[in-house]
Amino acid sequence: MRATALAQGARRRRTARQAILSAAGIWLLLGGLFGILAGAGLTTIGLPALLLTASAGVALAVLQWLSLPLLARRGSAEVWKLMRTTVPWSHALVGMALIWLDHLSLASLYGITAGLPALLAYYGLSNGFGSTLLFGVSIMGVIELLRRLAAPEYLQPAYPAFVLLWLASVATMAIVNGRALAQKRQILQLYRQQREQNALIREKNSVLDRQGWELIAMNQRLQQISLVDGLTELANRRHFDEVLLREWSRAVRGWRRGSHGDRSPTLVLLMLDIDQFKHYNDRFGHQAGDLCLQTVAAAIGGSLQRRTDLAARYGGEEFAVLLPDSGLAGAQRVAMEILASVRVATRRNVQLPEPVTVSIGITRCLGPQDSRQALIERADRALYAAKAAGRNRLQLAPEPTPAIASGKS
Repeated sequence: MRATALAQGARRRRTARQAILSAAGIWLLLGGLFGILAGAGLTTIGLPALLLTASAGVALAVLQWLSLPLLARRGSAEVWKLMRTTVPWSHALVGMALIWLDHLSLASLYGITAGLPALLAYYGLSNGFGSTLLFGVSIMGVIELLRRLAAPEYLQPAYPAFVLLWLASVATMAIVNGRALAQKRQILQLYRQQREQNALIREKNSVLDRQGWELIAMNQRLQQISLVDGLTELANRRHFDEVLLREWSRAVRGWRRGSHGDRSPTLVLLMLDIDQFKHYNDRFGHQAGDLCLQTVAAAIGGSLQRRTDLAARYGGEEFAVLLPDSGLAGAQRVAMEILASVRVATRRNVQLPEPVTVSIGITRCLGPQDSRQALIERADRALYAAKAAGRNRLQLAPEPTPAIASGKS
């Protein structure tokens, strides 16, 4: 709204400047024209009087030009109203002085009375049919009053024809101004409608953009939910399988590029199971069992220090931990941390009927001839070996053959 008002004010000031420049140009043109007519004997005005009136018209235009910045401080609407009134009437007064000094000759009468409505027509299309006609008739009425005051009995033979010609000129300009003003109003109406439509389109686009971002956020949230176990808030089985495939493929590519030894890419898997969870669930109920799963899951997740490590609920009371780029020594340290964290967390949780422990089986990727299924089976066997050995402990899976361990065919 403010930008529109500023643009309208700038347009009105530009129109006022054009009107003032045109008024100055008309006075210069009339000065030269009346000089030629005076030399031909068609007008009675003297050179000093002609220079005086023409200079007064130009000086008036200069004064109005210089006053525009001062008037603009009061606001564009006030400037516009003031200029609409002062520009035509101030120059009309100077024109009447020229007619008086020329002793009301037909040349000065027609030149001024036709020039001023022409100025009004050029000045701006905000003056329609009625305003132009009223202005022209008012000027003619004042001139007629001056003529009668100066010479009541004076009437040139061509004066009636002049009056008819002048009225025809004023009527023509009034019609042109009226049509132009109507067209301008139609254009402004179309502009306003277009502006309202653009604002409505921008608003709708903003709503669509917001809905689009909300939809993207919702899809991301849904995707995240689809990869997270609802009870424990760890990764679910689907996410675990995807990460295992990705990390397994990366490890195998490293082996095939010829990396060996301690610096070879490794992938370690930990399989964890809550000890005697079925008995715990049957004894204390499913709500206590769910709380136990949540507590153990939080302890497992809190034991992982790297962003690349992944803890997942594998199924039931069984969990899995993937440790990319980790050796067996590092995996054992993580497993010991998990054992201790689970004991402490379940002991400190006063809502649990009694603390629990976990057993952990550990294995690693043995080379390109190994498989993901074999990796999981070895970790499972190591897990059951830990349970058979007394639970609440970790167990390393035995590596089948040196050939597979070294990645040789």
